[in-house]
Amino acid sequence: MDTKFEKTNLINDFKKNGFCGLGQLINDDDIIILRRKCKLMMSQQPYVESFKELRHGVFRKPVVKEKNWSVLLNFIGLSKEVDLILEKLVSSYEFKSIMEGFFGKGYKTWAWSLRLSTTSDSGLGLHTDGKGESGVTILLDDIESSDGATAVFPGSHKFPCSSQELMTDSFPIKLLKPFLVPITGKKGEVFLFSKKTYHGRLPNYSGKTKIVIFMATYSTGYSFNAVIPPENVLDNLGPELNRMMNQKGLKDIGGNLYKVINNGEKKPFIDTLYLLDKNRNIFWNLLKIYPLFIVRPVK
Repeated sequence: MDTKFEKTNLINDFKKNGFCGLGQLINDDDIIILRRKCKLMMSQQPYVESFKELRHGVFRKPVVKEKNWSVLLNFIGLSKEVDLILEKLVSSYEFKSIMEGFFGKGYKTWAWSLRLSTTSDSGLGLHTDGKGESGVTILLDDIESSDGATAVFPGSHKFPCSSQELMTDSFPIKLLKPFLVPITGKKGEVFLFSKKTYHGRLPNYSGKTKIVIFMATYSTGYSFNAVIPPENVLDNLGPELNRMMNQKGLKDIGGNLYKVINNGEKKPFIDTLYLLDKNRNIFWNLLKIYPLFIVRPVK
């Protein structure tokens, strides 16, 4: 984004739709390195066949490898070249100004993950995530069709109910596809969405594998189950990645939960998403979530 006007447009898009595109923030040369190194990391790590096999509270994790998709959590620290490119991204003015404006200067990273969608991926149901959580998607492949793409329900960040409050894991994404916008674009493009916005992954019938990086963050004032990287990982990171992932700025509130400290700055924009009056305009609010009730939830 080159002008204040363009930045204002991004802010308005996010406020209206619950997501926005930040543009191509990683150059072509870096994307070639990033894609090659990320695929190499996924091929070299040990793997398990289910998230249930992952050990809680441990930073370094194996690849979760299912038939049609794979995920590698907490890959930061496995490749110096990858870390340097991501440090360049998260410390750039374009990225920081948006992230700090929405989520507070002390926002923290909960997880970095690599996600590979292979042929015949059946997708992931529509859902919301933790309170105060947001997601950043970095495309490592050109994603020109909806196949295997993350998809969002525009405006659903203003819905009165999360999927957790509706007591369901997710809603079938195929049936809700007419309401959704797939996150598509060129490799190197970066997208931001609130995880209060209903989102999922569309089936991949393209015959092509697609790989993306996801970064999950928590805003100042919110709590999450933090797994702090070991010192030997943090010591080799650039200053902004280190800040986002270290324990400074977190308050241990017990039960394996840490609260992101707000050091007297004004409350971040994301706070407004959780202050909606659920008792006002009941009829209109029910109409907004009607598409979620006309399909059978996935338990």
